[in-house]
Amino acid sequence: MKIATKRSLTTAFVIVIIGIIIAGIIMLTAPTAQKRSHEENRVRIETVTLKPQNINAIIETTGTTQTAQESTITAEVSGTVVYVNPTLKPGAIIKKDEILFKIDDANYQAALKEAEASLQSAQANLAIELGSQEVSKNELKLSGRKLTPTQKSLTLREPQLQTAQANVTKAEAALQKAKKDLERTIIKAPYDSVVSDTPVSLGTTATSGTTLVSLVDNSNFWVLAEIDTHLLKYLKFSNKDNEGSKATITALSDKDGLKYKGVVKSLLPKTDASSRRPIVLVEFTLEDHQTQTIFDGDIASVTIEGEVIHDAYKLPWNLLKNSKEVWLYKEGVLKIQDINIIHRNSSEIIISGLSPKDEIITTSIGGAKDGLKLQKVTDGDK
Repeated sequence: MKIATKRSLTTAFVIVIIGIIIAGIIMLTAPTAQKRSHEENRVRIETVTLKPQNINAIIETTGTTQTAQESTITAEVSGTVVYVNPTLKPGAIIKKDEILFKIDDANYQAALKEAEASLQSAQANLAIELGSQEVSKNELKLSGRKLTPTQKSLTLREPQLQTAQANVTKAEAALQKAKKDLERTIIKAPYDSVVSDTPVSLGTTATSGTTLVSLVDNSNFWVLAEIDTHLLKYLKFSNKDNEGSKATITALSDKDGLKYKGVVKSLLPKTDASSRRPIVLVEFTLEDHQTQTIFDGDIASVTIEGEVIHDAYKLPWNLLKNSKEVWLYKEGVLKIQDINIIHRNSSEIIISGLSPKDEIITTSIGGAKDGLKLQKVTDGDK
């Protein structure tokens, strides 16, 4: 009986000891309530740094197209229209120097012959007068008479010689006019063009100044495009020595987006009436292989390749805050910094006002403010 009791006490003691050991282990391994670290109160963010570059200013704008040349062709001489180019219809394409009209030239042929005859007569009279003057000189020399300047001029027939010379000059001018009038009976296209209205009909009696047809240049166009004033310094304008900045033009109505190559020609003296922005003139030409998809009055997009911007930064649009700011990581806190926006285009913003060491925050932060405590996410934390 005593032995059984002793064994029971021993077993109980062992159980108690084991319980104490297990409790100790649990207490040693259980998590302890600790004060949250200073780091866990910070907003976790990622950053990126940008490198300064020399960047061509790509200027994107829009403008209105207009034809570079448009001409109203008028008759310069009077007469009946005896020939009309059969292709002359609105929209017809005309090549430079193609004959458009002919005016009856019978009277002008006759006038040319008359002018030629008048010149020949005047030249003959001049020759006769020159001979008479030589005779007068010899006679005066043989006579030995002393004459006053006026008497000598009359004796040598100088007034008659001057008149004969003047008649030759007059006849030459009349001949040139007769030739020119005859040439003007044939009216040619001054440049490659498109007919924009209905021409006069065959048999029309034209007088000097009568409108015959209107033509529009179908290969050379201008775009009047607005641009921000601060971007003007990045443009080159054409002059006698240099070509202007290159440009690419596309009609907004063209679904295929056919592009035309152009150059910046000049800066207009007036700003746009509504926006008060300067206007530049961009000129472009349709190349022979191109189908015309842009027309007078179209709205066109214009992309101009401007001059180099030195030591600038390309900032993605999503990193721009409040239209003029970026968020920087500075020694563990957020700093909101204004930037100088040099230029914007559809894909990025060209800015200055940063340094190569500036760390730009790429993480979206709600309620961002100067001094907000931050923690950068390292590669191991991601």
